[in-house]
Formats: sequence, C-alpha cells, structure tokens
Amino acid sequence: MIFRPLYFIFFTRSVTLLCLLVSSAIFGQLKYETLSTAQGLSQGYIWDIIQCKDGFLWMTTKAGLNRYDGYSFKVYSHDAFDPYSISSNNTLYLFEDSKGRIWVGSDHGLNIFDKKTERFYRLYHDAKNPNSLSGNVADEQITELSDGRFLINTSNVAFNIVTLLDDFFENESGLKIEHINKPKNSFNVGNYYNEVTYTDSKNITWYKCDHNLYRFNEKTDQFEWQKVDNLSGNQIIKNDDGTVWFGDEYISLFDGINVYPTFTKPMFNGHTGYILKEDNGRLWRSNNNLGFLEIFDISAWQKGKPLDPETHIIASDQDVYCNKIFKDRTGLVWLGLNGFGVRKYSFESEKFNHIASNKSIRKIIADPQNNLHIYAWYGHFKIDTKGNLADNIWELKPGLSLDYFIAKTGDLWLTERTDVNSKTITSLQQINPTTKLSKIYKFNLKGNYDYPQHIMEDQSGWLWFGGLNGYYVVFDPKSGNSKEYYNNKNAPTTTLYNDHNGMVWMGYYGGICKN
Repeated sequence: MIFRPLYFIFFTRSVTLLCLLVSSAIFGQLKYETLSTAQGLSQGYIWDIIQCKDGFLWMTTKAGLNRYDGYSFKVYSHDAFDPYSISSNNTLYLFEDSKGRIWVGSDHGLNIFDKKTERFYRLYHDAKNPNSLSGNVADEQITELSDGRFLINTSNVAFNIVTLLDDFFENESGLKIEHINKPKNSFNVGNYYNEVTYTDSKNITWYKCDHNLYRFNEKTDQFEWQKVDNLSGNQIIKNDDGTVWFGDEYISLFDGINVYPTFTKPMFNGHTGYILKEDNGRLWRSNNNLGFLEIFDISAWQKGKPLDPETHIIASDQDVYCNKIFKDRTGLVWLGLNGFGVRKYSFESEKFNHIASNKSIRKIIADPQNNLHIYAWYGHFKIDTKGNLADNIWELKPGLSLDYFIAKTGDLWLTERTDVNSKTITSLQQINPTTKLSKIYKFNLKGNYDYPQHIMEDQSGWLWFGGLNGYYVVFDPKSGNSKEYYNNKNAPTTTLYNDHNGMVWMGYYGGICKN
C-alpha cells in the first residue's frame, strides 16, 4: 500500500471562496460579492447552478459550461472536431444523478458528463431513430425515478424515459430511450408552460403543467391527475420531509395533498418568480422581469395561517435580474444573474459563537450521538448537541495516552506508549463507552508517533494512524491485525481522507499523495 505523491493544488470538499471576488455591497444585513467574466466566468447570463458531490459549483451559460472550484473557473465548450465535447455552448439545465454523473441540457441535445475522463456523451433527437430524444431542447428538469430510470422533458409532445447502465461510460453502450406522451393541458390545450418535474424525498415523482398536477406511476408509466386547488408557478424547493414549496403568487407549501399559502398577498403579479427556502426560516424571492430581490423571515409561519409579507421582510435590493437562487453546502446563497454573472450572499450577523474561551484546541471529533469531543493542549472536554460545555467522561493517562478517536460504532480508541519518553505507539486500547469494557492490542512499530496523530476510519472500518517521519499504520479492528507502511517521504502526516471512491489521500509537509 504505497502512496504516490501528487503535485497540484488540492481543493477542499466544501468550496472555499477566496478574494477573487471584486465588487461588494451591503443591504440590510446582507453582503454580496460578484463573480463575472473578469474572474474567468465564460459569460454573464447564468441559467442554472448546482453543487456536485465533489464540492464543485457548476453553472450553465450561453457560452459554455463553467466549473468553479473556489479559486478559478474551468470552461467546457463545444468543439466541432471533438465528438466528446459538449453538444452546444448554449447550456441550460443541470442535474447530478445518484451515481455522480452530471447531466447538462442545452439548446441542441442533452449531455452526460463523465468526471473521470471529462468526456461528454451526447443524446439527440433523430426522427428516424425511436431510441433517441423526443426533442433537442433540454431546458426543463431532469429527475431520477426510484428504479434508477430518468424522466426527461425535451419537447411539447412527449417525455423521455432514459435507462442508463452503470458501465455506460466504459462501454459506450447500454442506453435505452422510451417516449411517453404528455397529459393534455386542460387549462390551455396544446400549450405547455410553467412546467415542473421533480421526485420528492418519498420517491414520488410529480409533473406540474400550468395549474394541473400529475403523479407519475412508475409501474404503469402513466401520469395520474391530482385534484389540487390554487396551484401555479414554475419554481420548486424540495424539503427533506417530502414537502415542496412552489413559486406561485403566494409561495405555497405542497405536502402531497394540500396547498398552504405562505403569504396573504400576491407576490409576483403574474410574473415568473424564483424562490429559495432555507432551513433557518428565511425565504428568498426574486423576479427576473421586475428586477428585485427580497428576503423574509417566515419562521413563525404555520399551515393555514399565512403571513403579511410587509411585516416579515428583513432585506431587499433593486435591479437584481435573477434566473436562479441556489444555496451551497457551506450555507452561502448564490444568485445566477441575467447578464451580470453570479452573486454570492451571506448574512453578516451569522458569526461564530465562542465556546471554551482560553483553551487551545488540537482536535475535534464527533460521536454517533453528535456530541463533540475536544482535545485541547491541557485537558479534554465535550460539547453536547445543545452547545453545553462539559468535562469529558473519559480518563486519559497523563503523558501515556497520546491520542484518541471515536469510531462509527461509538467505541473509543486510545493510542498509548509505555513511558513519557517513548516516541512511538506501543498499544491501542478499545473501550466500549456503554459497558466500559476494554481490550488492548500491542504494537511493534518503527515510526515516530510522538505527537497526537491524525487518525481516520475508512469505509471498511479500518483505522489509519499517521506518523511524523513518513510512517503510518493501518489497523483492522475485526482481526486485530495491524501493518506499518512507509510513504517514502520523511515528513509528518498532516491529514488523511477516504473519498467516496475508496481512495485514501494523505497530506504531509510538502504535498499530498494517494494510494
């Protein structure tokens, strides 16, 4: 198990933004910063924004697909001489499926992006080929069904049901496309507008067209009309509990049965609206035609008790022409603008609350109950889920217990040495916090571990211990066996990380390497 050094700048999993952002302004409690073509964005009209599982932000524009890593943009453009380039520079809708594949809609076909090879696989409409898309303009939502198929809207006539095998990228085969006629729009026969397709957290797939709502039956591949009153709008926000917020005139919550307005007054006056609801009770709304942005505190809202928007607005701005409102995993809100790039918003009042003042912190780990265990230079303590500070119940041996780690099982693991002058780990102790029973595993190591090590539990449950002089240990708790390795770099290990593909990354003084 030898690590190979890599010589490049590695980005953090949650996108960290540096001072590339140039223009800034403050309104209410908000501060925003703008990214535009001056920072490498290919074009200023932002159609859609997503954050993929790897932490990148992806943005579609009229001049190619943009990937942002927190430092710079990478632009993917159409190349007439490269069959694996994106099908069109006018990119529209974005979607990441459960396998991590990026789907990119455009005005000329649909693309599936392979992150490993950075190739785009194109899907087109071909009137002579039944195993092709029903239309070439992919500007509507893509949703993944519970059985792994994809429901894709590319025309006014029919939906596409796409089946894609897991090894599609490797073999460039295993693609099947079927067509399902759209249900008739009883409000405006022959016209399809204000369309929304989505699968909620209960794995129910819905299709809304104008004021009609349909539930998709995966067994029959048919749309079943649902009787719902006062449903409009073409923007949705999905919540973890299965409920959905629609960007209609009153910005309503839909729980699968009923519609509950948020506000007592119309909010968009017949224009298309864009919304974002945060878990902290803030609700954002914008309008591309009227050019405004408003933020409301709806934490007091209850079903059947709509709020007066004028008494619950907390911030506003004018001349904001927005196509997309998106919140990333770090809590930052992004606005895709109509010709002016992208804005990043944050509330200035959301600062860190200081806990355990005057303590120098070396390490923070969490247990399965979400309590935080803090390893300080002098002592160790715990912060519970309510933010209360308490002494840790674990008793470490002064000078002998080098470090500790909490596994996914909840067991406590202590690295120990025989005396205070020893520079290596001589034993590993396993303690069950419930039964207080413990077990000791003896080590015979060459490396220098005379310091709290970086300890990691990989996907298999094995424990990794980084040393100070290029050595590291891999321990299997099931068998009790351990093995020591050397990474050919006489430098301390600074961090260990196991990615979703099973790869282990090791940071050390001077670079980063992987196994």
